[in-house]
Amino acid sequence: MSNFDVNHTDIALTFEPYRFDVSGVRLTLLPDDDVNFLLMNDLSYYDDPADTNMTARIHGPIVALGADGGRLSNYTGTCHAIDKSISLILERKTLPTAEENLKSTGVCGDTVVNFQQVLDMKNVSDSLAEGHDKNVTLSGLEFASDEGNASIILNTTFKKHIKNTTNVINPIDMNYSSIMAVDTNTSYAADLTTKSPDGNQSFNRNIIYYFAKLTPQRTVYRSITDNSVLTPIYVDIYCDFNDTFHPDICERRFNLQDKSKSAEETSSWHSATMFQPNRFIGPGQTSSDNLNLMDFNITHFAGSPAGPNIEAIDNGGLTSKNKNIVGIPFANLDATQDDINVSVALPARPSTVQITVTPETFLRYNHAKDAAGQCNNTASGELEGLLQYRVIFIGNSVWSGAGNTGQTTGTSANQNTINRMTW
Repeated sequence: MSNFDVNHTDIALTFEPYRFDVSGVRLTLLPDDDVNFLLMNDLSYYDDPADTNMTARIHGPIVALGADGGRLSNYTGTCHAIDKSISLILERKTLPTAEENLKSTGVCGDTVVNFQQVLDMKNVSDSLAEGHDKNVTLSGLEFASDEGNASIILNTTFKKHIKNTTNVINPIDMNYSSIMAVDTNTSYAADLTTKSPDGNQSFNRNIIYYFAKLTPQRTVYRSITDNSVLTPIYVDIYCDFNDTFHPDICERRFNLQDKSKSAEETSSWHSATMFQPNRFIGPGQTSSDNLNLMDFNITHFAGSPAGPNIEAIDNGGLTSKNKNIVGIPFANLDATQDDINVSVALPARPSTVQITVTPETFLRYNHAKDAAGQCNNTASGELEGLLQYRVIFIGNSVWSGAGNTGQTTGTSANQNTINRMTW
């Protein structure tokens, strides 16, 4: 009943934004926005997507505005925006294959390649979307006390299956066209039509996504009679379109000029030499300014059984000596300069050392099915795409002299190889 008299009726009025201002939203490539490529990743591996360091990140403020262009001070998560949800629609296009037709291939059969989006939110659970027709949703609770202003961090990538598949993916060229923020559950009459509050920001930026992995120079170093051996590790990119009309598509379109430096790898794997920093020198910079732009880390590696000494040597001369090493830089991902030095001084030989390398997620790859021959293993304790290789030391060696790597070598080693003992 009205406060005035029985002839009047109260009407509930709801004030909605006329539009959203997203002009401050930006698209940034991490870790280096001066390049035009990324490595496929799996954002679900990160406890906090804001920690992701290999992603196309869309970030910036979304502001609720009235018809007069003024900011709506009551559009906050504790007031008018408390029950709102805003869809963030990312317009994009992939080449040479449409996104809905992208497949990974391998011994486990073709699987769908999903575009992955994770919206980092502070007041509610993160919003995750996987698939060509999926969008993330911004909760109105994110419009906290900033008078109609919410800040977004949206990380995007093509999902790389790390644990459950041996499949590989060809390079994908994606155009990030624009992003639109729209409240599809709200409408109003304006300009002789019915509209929803929205806002649009254009990017029009092309980004190439590569499927990458770490590759040892050898999977087994046999019959090592010295006390130490350098075991290089490379970064390789997969590309094999099997296109008879464009046989050079990997070299010409995707800048993959060199084959893998591992003699054991197939021709479908290419050396990641496009990561060399001199290609990406910005205005007013020199090559030395860019030396660390694309550095990533080997987060952990160890030898088994106990006893070997493992050293990671980067191209700047830094040597870390520890059996469990954290944060060894893989210099510029140029796939040419980093070595792991494995050495032993054990009285008993032969001795087989198995090296396990834990790279960041975008450099992981399961090269084979699991121990039970399964493609989609979910048992605990699986390697989840970690790199492994073996070094087999033979003979009875003692420390004497210095070798060509600066490490002491055994001069009294038994040079005879007994192959049946190297398995």
